[in-house]
Amino acid sequence: MKTAMLKLTALAAGCLLSLSAAAAAAVNFTSEVTGVKADGYTVNGISFYNTVTSGYMEVDDYQFQSNGKAIAANDDSNGNALKMTFSPTSVISMAFGNDDPFFTNPGDLALLQVFNGATLVGFSSVVLNRDDEMNQSISFNGDSFDSAIFSYVDPSFNPYTGGGADINIGLIEIIDNISLVPEPETYAMLLTGLGLLGFMARRRKESAV
Repeated sequence: MKTAMLKLTALAAGCLLSLSAAAAAAVNFTSEVTGVKADGYTVNGISFYNTVTSGYMEVDDYQFQSNGKAIAANDDSNGNALKMTFSPTSVISMAFGNDDPFFTNPGDLALLQVFNGATLVGFSSVVLNRDDEMNQSISFNGDSFDSAIFSYVDPSFNPYTGGGADINIGLIEIIDNISLVPEPETYAMLLTGLGLLGFMARRRKESAV
């Protein structure tokens, strides 16, 4: 009986930890080691990829272009972007920076596309304020999705490979403070599990009387 109760306690603790983790996955890179990161680099359940094999990702403190440490998709002259994969969700948001006025044109956009598998679920866009600071954000709220791609594009949504004062240099995507909200089903499953554990614990207590 004592062993059974210990098992129930351990299961309950596991459910509580899962519920806490599911509450909202958030990534701000504060505790991450700076440097170049390989495709598949994962922080708090979010895995990152550069969409072009010749590009690379790097975590660093980009000063006013980021809020402390952030992740960047480098070598943007080839039109690359930053891809993220994660457990299914319906809400995502993030801050972005490095919208340098020397390498952008008025009307250029930050673009966030979300996918369920290979199917495009939807997208959102924000016009760059072109002040080179991380003081804008972008988000999507809609049907379930399990991956997202963030990129800079022109007003016609063409991949951004250069503009502004230097047409041969693209714009490196820098993002931070990425937040995901789990789907309602995730909460329901975890809370149901906790309810069953509580019921079993009460039954065992009554049997012992």
